[in-house]
Amino acid sequence: MNVKITYCTIRNYRPEALRVRDQLIKLDCNVQLKEGAGGAFDVVVNNTLRFSKKPAGSFPSTKEIIGIIQGIAN
Repeated sequence: MNVKITYCTIRNYRPEALRVRDQLIKLDCNVQLKEGAGGAFDVVVNNTLRFSKKPAGSFPSTKEIIGIIQGIAN
């Protein structure tokens, strides 16, 4: 699975992006990090937006990350 994480550099979301990346790598995903702005923290799997911090109001938990991937795999 190909995953792209876009994160806001202005708000220093890089540590969260690295945390999510590390969890996704454990699930055998190819992960690309992309710098962004405007409070962005988006997780795109195979060109489909699967998580966005703006409507969710928080960063994805480990359980949510696994659900994102299982939703694609199932």
